[in-house]
Amino acid sequence: MTDPADLAGLLAAWLPERRWYATKNLTPRIEQVVVSPATGGSARALAERGLEILEVFATDRPADAPVVYQVPLVRRSSLPDDVPPPAVLGRDKEGRWLTDAAFCPDYLRWLLPGAGIGATRPLEGEQSNTSVICECPEGRGDLIVKLFRVLDEGSNPDVELQDALTREGVPHVPRLEGSGWGGWSRGGRTEYGHLWVASEFLDGA
Repeated sequence: MTDPADLAGLLAAWLPERRWYATKNLTPRIEQVVVSPATGGSARALAERGLEILEVFATDRPADAPVVYQVPLVRRSSLPDDVPPPAVLGRDKEGRWLTDAAFCPDYLRWLLPGAGIGATRPLEGEQSNTSVICECPEGRGDLIVKLFRVLDEGSNPDVELQDALTREGVPHVPRLEGSGWGGWSRGGRTEYGHLWVASEFLDGA
């Protein structure tokens, strides 16, 4: 598996170029990287194809307050032509490529195994998240999955509001399809909060 110390160096070079990097004009100081191989769902089948999904939390302290980023990665032996350069972190010490999982349809299928996700398209321009439009079978409706990059402890207000509106059956509001909850370390203590949310995709909403 990728060495966290090795990954810290790759992240320090890659993070400042991301729009969602929170401390612009400051040099990253990655003080902790926690890497966990994905389990369950399609993870084993993907591993047999040479794809390894890594759940990664990186703590950066360029100033006084630490910032925790969620950076899920895909580790693979070769780099497909359809992976855009901004999604590529580089190679680890074992020579395997590390890429941003938001640009890998198999990662989204692992997150939402029952959605029948086909092609995916990450959106550009978001300041603190990465959203991906996921094509789904006709009759089910496409989805938009939002990965929270800059993590905050506790429930995300947007997820709570959308969940409440979905439960009430409010029309013309994207239906909540699922969300992810997890834990990470900051300042020597464990925090918990939302990691991602999936909603019905309404073009123009």
